[in-house]
Amino acid sequence: MNTYLTELYADPHCEEVSEALFLRKTNIQSALDTFKEFAKKGSAISLCALGDIYAYGRFGIEADHEKAEQYLQKAKDIGSIEGAYRLARFYEYRGNSNKAIEGLIALSEKGFSPATFLLGCKYRKGDIVDEDLEQAFFYFKKAGEQGHLIARQWVGYLLRKRKGLLNKIRGTMIIGSTILPIRRAHKVDSLSDCIRIV
Repeated sequence: MNTYLTELYADPHCEEVSEALFLRKTNIQSALDTFKEFAKKGSAISLCALGDIYAYGRFGIEADHEKAEQYLQKAKDIGSIEGAYRLARFYEYRGNSNKAIEGLIALSEKGFSPATFLLGCKYRKGDIVDEDLEQAFFYFKKAGEQGHLIARQWVGYLLRKRKGLLNKIRGTMIIGSTILPIRRAHKVDSLSDCIRIV
């Protein structure tokens, strides 16, 4: 599954919003006008696009963090998983670790495997949270159970670091069992939730 594309295709204004997504690089003003028009009509992908543009100052538009947060919050409020994920990532970018982690945990509890995977990464590296390999293992295992293939690989890597021959064998088997499915997923949809890392 690809949450972003699922939300885009479910958007009643999919065709116009898709065209604006392609226009961003060549005619940002026209794209902004389209996104703003359909954001007013409740287009989650338009809200996400506006949030990203203003969050990171993309396509020659000056960053405006207040606008970015408003657009992403509105996308989240209308039920967009993609909007909620981008809002959590925005909070991380802005240094608001608590809101970022809260948002990722809420998405993880809803079964969104990229958020659960990202929590595992944060705990493994000690990035915005204290390093905790048991928590990392917990989130990687949960993300793997939610279908995230790269998270399953990390379960294998962490098992191999534990004591005991059985852990090393199990870890190696898990890693090996994910290689071909990950390659296939990349060929089919490189943004699929099952391999999404950003």
